[in-house]
Amino acid sequence: MEDLNTLRMKKQMLLIELSAIEQKINLYEQVTTVTNVPESESSKTKAIPVQTAPGKESTNPLKADALLKSIIKETATPLPDGKTSLLVDTNPCTEGISKMTTLSPINKSVQEFTPDYKKALNKEAERFYVIYKGPHAGVHTDWGITETFCKVDKVTCKKFRNEASARLSLATYQDDTSKTNQPLLRPKIHKVKEAHRDQRFDVPNNVQQMVNHPEISFEDFRTIWKKARAACPEDLVHEKFFTTDKKTKSLFNFLEGSDAKLVYQAFQAGLIDNIYPSCNLQELIFFPSNMVESIKNFRKKVLKAKDNPIYIRCISSLPEWIQESTLSPYHFLEIGLSKANRDIEQSQPMEDKDLPFTEILHPNRINGLRRISEKIIEIISGSKKKINYTDSHCIITSWSYNNTSQEDLRQASKFGEKFMNNSMEVSNATRQHFCRHAEQLFEEHLCHFCESKDSETMEGPPSEDDKSSSS
Repeated sequence: MEDLNTLRMKKQMLLIELSAIEQKINLYEQVTTVTNVPESESSKTKAIPVQTAPGKESTNPLKADALLKSIIKETATPLPDGKTSLLVDTNPCTEGISKMTTLSPINKSVQEFTPDYKKALNKEAERFYVIYKGPHAGVHTDWGITETFCKVDKVTCKKFRNEASARLSLATYQDDTSKTNQPLLRPKIHKVKEAHRDQRFDVPNNVQQMVNHPEISFEDFRTIWKKARAACPEDLVHEKFFTTDKKTKSLFNFLEGSDAKLVYQAFQAGLIDNIYPSCNLQELIFFPSNMVESIKNFRKKVLKAKDNPIYIRCISSLPEWIQESTLSPYHFLEIGLSKANRDIEQSQPMEDKDLPFTEILHPNRINGLRRISEKIIEIISGSKKKINYTDSHCIITSWSYNNTSQEDLRQASKFGEKFMNNSMEVSNATRQHFCRHAEQLFEEHLCHFCESKDSETMEGPPSEDDKSSSS
């Protein structure tokens, strides 16, 4: 009789082997068994044969290895090419999903009874690619081929989820293209090449200028004059201007942020000394567009003027009023780069002389015309000046590295002719008083008032005989 300890040891070994067999059976059932499906002939296992002779452990059906080999041998099915399908992956399951797959009919039965939603998840999404133009225009399903066509034909494609949407998009594009590609019969227009025209010297239409920029009235002029004469240091803070005060008149100096309407009214009145506009020239929005455009061109062409502040120095005469019409003043403007530190004078309230207002304006008007004439002569004499803009009453200049061009000299001479000939749009009283200044400035000056003075000189004073005869 065997020892009790030996029997207990054999019992333990058999229990371990039995546990291993149960685990492998459960694993195999998870892979090959489908709920409520009749077991096929290929999946039926035969009865385990009785051991014929003791000691043949290699054929012992109770061992796990032998059992697994027997199951694999029975489930192997011949394929059409003469080979048999075997297990291709015997890795244990991971996260509850088995990694073991077979190519036997059992796997086919599993796929047949798989739910539709699971088949939809496992099925790869199909895409349709539409090429609209080129020799390969159409609907394609292979991205690799479609990508090659796009690169070769240098076109783009669009992706769709279903074939119907793809074909509808292609048909819509082809229909729209066929409509837009219809040739239009248009008459051939022959362009006429225009001669080059320097836009700096375009003279605006006086009628249009009057509509867009009405002249200043005498009442408005008097209001602006009094505002300049009564300026105080607080105006620099509140209204962004200070004044250059003299005994006979006060002139405005406008800084960045000044009221654009006040700036233009002061310009119409001829009461501006300097303007220091902002980079966007918002203070000049009421000025004629041609003038503003010339200042913008100056900022573009001068490298340092693109970001640096500029100044506009004004030399102006004063307007006149004859009956109901207004005679605009003349202006000579100089533009250039402004200094970082400006000299700001403190405005002080000033009082006019106890004279009629028209008598106060008259000498200031003549003095303005004389200063403009001196500036014109300075350009004609050969200074380095560039003409940026001219019209009938205004000329804008800037400093230049080069000498004044012939075209600029011609424009300056044309603008100065009215001063030399005393043919300005002013009253007769102003012309008569300006004639004396024109004689001093221009050698070729000759006007109607000069001839009248010459005739008076030739006649001389009346004699005693003339007086007696007249009496």
